[in-house]
Amino acid sequence: TAFRNPLAGPDILGINGGAGLGVALVMLLFGGNITMGNLTIGGSLSVVLGAFAGAIAVTALVLYLSTKLKNPVMLLIMGIMVSYLASAMISLLNFFSTAEGVHSYTMWGMGNFGGVSMGQLPVYCMVTAIGLAIAVSLIKPLNALLLGDMYAENLGINIIRTRNWLLLSTSLLVAIITAYCGPVSFIGLAVPHIGRLMLQSSNHRSLMPVTILTGAVVALVCNVLSSIPGNRGLIPLT
Repeated sequence: TAFRNPLAGPDILGINGGAGLGVALVMLLFGGNITMGNLTIGGSLSVVLGAFAGAIAVTALVLYLSTKLKNPVMLLIMGIMVSYLASAMISLLNFFSTAEGVHSYTMWGMGNFGGVSMGQLPVYCMVTAIGLAIAVSLIKPLNALLLGDMYAENLGINIIRTRNWLLLSTSLLVAIITAYCGPVSFIGLAVPHIGRLMLQSSNHRSLMPVTILTGAVVALVCNVLSSIPGNRGLIPLT
């Protein structure tokens, strides 16, 4: 709605690519460990930190570009370029990495909803709740934008600020979900359109909660299908 483009999503804006690059740096370049002075972080925590840092870094870049580029189409093009650049760097890291590192990164890239432990759940829920709260608070500006930028501005809606808050909400959600569950990217693109088809409406007061619930159902179905005995859990969620 904000970018007036049905393909606009975390993938197009490069946020998923940034998270993937962060994980690739941790797994393929640093061997799965992050060293900061005398502190060494390894295991799943290093992957989470890498994905989160990568997503936030790309979001900061996109937010900076949004202050310079007033045209939303140009911002989407820059997001696609950032995504391609991240993909190219990941391919380069894969080429120079060990077979074990490439295998670990490939397994992470398939996505896994079982990656959140009970100890990690409070942080996961807190960041997700913040991201969703920001998104829900933007329902009124989004509905105004459905009628056009000029109409929204006449109602006192700051389009640039609305777009930036949306980017912040998206980055928090993508960062935490990608960090713990991997790049399950198709849900972010498909589910909002499924919600519109079900409701036959673009009113965000109903579309937003339906999208949230539909996304949860689609994720659950994917998780069940990938866990069916006999497929050995190798059906990639992406």
